[in-house]
Amino acid sequence: MTPSLIVQARRNAEKGVDGRPYTNVEFHLATIDALPLSAGSVDCIISNCVINLAPDKKAVFREIARVLKPDGRLAVSDIALKQPLPAEIGNDLLAYVGCVAGAILIDDYRRDLIESGLAHVQIVETGSDLNVYALAEGTQSAACGSGTELPVASTGCCAPGEPSLRDLLARYNVNDYAASVRVYAVKP
Repeated sequence: MTPSLIVQARRNAEKGVDGRPYTNVEFHLATIDALPLSAGSVDCIISNCVINLAPDKKAVFREIARVLKPDGRLAVSDIALKQPLPAEIGNDLLAYVGCVAGAILIDDYRRDLIESGLAHVQIVETGSDLNVYALAEGTQSAACGSGTELPVASTGCCAPGEPSLRDLLARYNVNDYAASVRVYAVKP
């Protein structure tokens, strides 16, 4: 989020539908692990492929549990790992920005949500093909299905001759390691 995105979101909420503004939404500029909201004040948390980018996912899950009301719901799309990534992908900055290298194992995701105080945790694989980055020519739709066009580096970012993300991911079937998932949970 940037300040300009917050402004645009507020404008869209004011427009609403058929001239009726949305009055049951709020927009805040904050980090996902330190929300400027009161404890027990949120009915539902949604997110589209953001948690995998957070450096401290346990802090994110604790914050989700803190702000949700009793019977509040979590419904997010994210990337999670089916098995550990090869080191050259797991340590690659572009693979991190591409939502793969920052992901955690599905079992760890489930356990961490439960340990944070959430219940009825379900993690469902969507079946989306995460090899899109390896197949990309310049841009490619986002792996999480948002339809957003993402630039894909065709050359390494740090030094001439360094392999690009496309080259790196072309050596692996990313679907063997990672999955696009829908995550659901409830605060008891």
